[in-house]
Amino acid sequence: MSLILELLNLFPSDPIQSYILSLSQNDDLEKYLGYFNWFVPVSTFAQVLSVWCMCMLAYKIWEIWGNHI
Repeated sequence: MSLILELLNLFPSDPIQSYILSLSQNDDLEKYLGYFNWFVPVSTFAQVLSVWCMCMLAYKIWEIWGNHI
């Protein structure tokens, strides 16, 4: 296990991690995201997008494997 950790330490750190952490500690951002979510239902869009992607995946699988059956 220590060998794996040593190998992972050879990779550079995430350059975006500090930016994401600073956003998560910003109280004003949370307030404005709440207002934004009131007008644009992001969670609903994410649910619809995930259902659409699953349908497209099922269609493509059916399109590829349907010819072989």
